[in-house]
This record gives sequence, structure tokens and C-alpha cells, in this order.
Amino acid sequence: MPSFVNDDNGNAPRYYLPILLSANDGSGFQQQVVINSSTYSAYEASNLSNINFQDGAGHLIPSWLESGETSSSTSTVYWVTLPNGSITTIYMVFVGTSKRSISGNNTGAEPNYTGTYGQYDNGATVFSPLYDNFAGTSLSGLWETFGHSVIATVDNGVTSTSSSYGALVSVRSTFNPDDYAFDMYGYSITPSNRLGMGGWLNPSTTYPFQVSTLPEFSLTDWALYYPTYDMGVAADNNPHVFTVWSSTTNTIGFGLVDYAHKTSGSLRSGFAGTSTAQEEVIYTEGGTGFTQWSRIRYLPTGGNMPTITLGSVTPITPPYASNIMWL
Repeated sequence: MPSFVNDDNGNAPRYYLPILLSANDGSGFQQQVVINSSTYSAYEASNLSNINFQDGAGHLIPSWLESGETSSSTSTVYWVTLPNGSITTIYMVFVGTSKRSISGNNTGAEPNYTGTYGQYDNGATVFSPLYDNFAGTSLSGLWETFGHSVIATVDNGVTSTSSSYGALVSVRSTFNPDDYAFDMYGYSITPSNRLGMGGWLNPSTTYPFQVSTLPEFSLTDWALYYPTYDMGVAADNNPHVFTVWSSTTNTIGFGLVDYAHKTSGSLRSGFAGTSTAQEEVIYTEGGTGFTQWSRIRYLPTGGNMPTITLGSVTPITPPYASNIMWL
């Protein structure tokens, strides 16, 4: 039988839902977990605040609630940090519906989860390579401006404007894009020309800020753009999650919009793999965009995230639960 512990706030687990992972390579990475919360509403607080994730061996797993934050949602997105090792089952754990598991420590949520910006945002714990929700009014030391006339205005999110080519670039410059994915959540505001978010900069090229290798929004469409193909969705002035990463050969570009493929990979001219690539959050070409949060996450070997299969909700009763204080 699995063993469970109290959450960060000392609340005892009452029920668990097994989540089976397929083909976990054991490398340690961030796993997406999508739940139809309406199926489990009898066990959930209305804002899902009574849920945490555990490994079944007496340890909490860092988790971050991204979207679908109500018990009536049919698509709630969580991210959990899997430990190193070929763990094949994790557990979604429910405490009492009047209790709160979310703490901002092991269990957290996106910055707008409550009316206090970033109150329970533990993204920096879950996405340890890099995470920023641009809280406050000052750009953190994680970023630097690059290019022409870049103005970055931070106010619980960052608005970036450039009269020509420009970007906010991560100061981290020694990671391999084979091993990581870059996600950002944002939208264009006034795309007078082109507005882009997300991509890899390759400092080994003659002119590292190559428009042709960056995903970008065109004037008329939301698009992740590469030299040989376009991945666009109609401009709707709403935020989206955009994802980019490279293949294991460093010659094929991929992209997702709200975690859905918009096109198949193509050879990317002008892109060479390097272990010293850089990551940028907003690219602008005569326009303005807003980014709520940006992150880098580890990929499993080969980039294939395990699929999940849900078990059945099971009550937790002594003596199978450890560290339990029944109230």
C-alpha cells in the first residue's frame, strides 16, 4: 500500500487518486497532469486548494496549478516535478474540502490564482531551471535587454516594447536546448509589425539575434514562425501558452500553442545546436506584448513525456497512512 504524509499546512490526507505514468525514463523532469476536475468534485474544494501530489513513499512532490482552477473544470492543468528514478505512479491526494494544501512551498499555483498576485506561486520551485512571474515593478536579475530600443515595464507581468528588433534575454547562457523546453504565457497588445515570444538565441552565430530562427507573431495571426513553416492561430488578443524546443539532432524545430501541435517539424536553416544557447522571452519588431510568466523545464530523454492513466479514488485509513493526525 502507498504511504502518505500531511501537506505543508499539516492537513491529513483523506483520499488519493493513483496516476500511472507510461515509459518514465527516470531522468527527473516536469510532468504535465491534466485532470477532469468535475469528475472528482465531491472530494475537491471549489478552488482546488485542498489537493497535493505525493510519491506514495511518504514524500510530497512539488506541484504547480496552471489553469482550470475550479472543481467544475473539465480540463485542469497541473505540473509536477518528478524525482530522478523510474517512478511509475504518483498520487493526487485530497485533504478535507475545508482545508488548504496550497502553500506556495511544495504545492502552489499560477500567480493570478488569488487576488494577491503570486500569493501561492511556487513556480521557481517546480521549474527550477528558470521561472519568473515578473512580480512587482522591477525587472529581476534573470533578464537583460537585447536589441534596439527595448522598453520593459514590469507590473505583475512584463510589457515589452521595441521600435525595431529587440528582446528580453535570459542571463542564463549555458544550457543545452536538447534537454529543456521553453514556455511562456502571454499575448500581443499592439502588433504594428511583428511581435514574438519564445525561442532560442544562438550566440555562436555571426549575428546572434536572428529573426529567422525565432518564433514570432505576424501582423494578422498568432504564429510561431521558423524559416520553412508557419504555426499560426487566429489573433484573438487572449493569452496563450507557447512552447519551443529543439530535437536531439538540433536541426528540427518544434512548437506548441496551448500544448497542441500546429504543424510538424521542419528543418530549420540558420539554427545550429550548441550547449551554450540562450533563451529569450519576448521578441518585438515594432510592437508591444505582455508576458505573465516564463519558464524553462526539463524534458525526459528524447522529449517524449509519459502519458497518464488515472485510477480510482481510494479513501486513506490507518494503518496505511503515515504521519497522520485525524482531526
